Amino acid sequence: MNLQKETTEKRIELKEVFRAKDRMLVESAIKFSTFSFGTTYPQRQVNSIYFDTFDFESLEESIEGGSQRKKVRLRWYGNIKDDTKATLEIKMKRGHLSWKKIYRNSHNIKPQSKQWRNFIEIASNESSFNCILCNLVPQSIVSYQRSYFASFDGKIRITMDHDLKTYIQNNTFVRNFDYGKSHKDVLVLEIKIAEKNQPLLRKILEEFPFSPKRFSKYCESMLL
Repeated sequence: MNLQKETTEKRIELKEVFRAKDRMLVESAIKFSTFSFGTTYPQRQVNSIYFDTFDFESLEESIEGGSQRKKVRLRWYGNIKDDTKATLEIKMKRGHLSWKKIYRNSHNIKPQSKQWRNFIEIASNESSFNCILCNLVPQSIVSYQRSYFASFDGKIRITMDHDLKTYIQNNTFVRNFDYGKSHKDVLVLEIKIAEKNQPLLRKILEEFPFSPKRFSKYCESMLL
């Protein structure tokens, strides 16, 4: 299998965390925005396995809010327990800019398997790719429902995440789907805009009940 790597363009990502009861307010702000947002993709379930070192280097970077951060995750869509293809993503952050290296359909996911060695199957034999997960272990599984919106010209994208569920992975051999946390009162709105379109940022923030703050689903999942 020839694995294709994509690198996304650098963009600014601004997040705000609302309560579930504010969902109608948020949807109304999107609907009546002068940017004429429309739905770009049907709502779907997003599932991610977050990998980290044994001493949680990525988690510490995120908590401390350093200017340079990296997260490694496997992502798939739909029912969290269905066998499917998954995409490896390496999310990078430098200052206020973020981008991702993406390896599409890099793994086969078999969630019904209780052991990690059977749960995740690498779909490529490329040695340069296989070493990405070296010295990393699954630390958390995160699942949520995501809605997608984009402005009429496609320059501004918005995602709205809700029904967040998280599962800490304390065992390096056996996966955990049985003991998790529900974060039903958390609603995460994220505005995404390419670096070249940064001048639009002030106007979009004037229209939204929005006070950007740091929020990481991986960090949230690891809170006891």
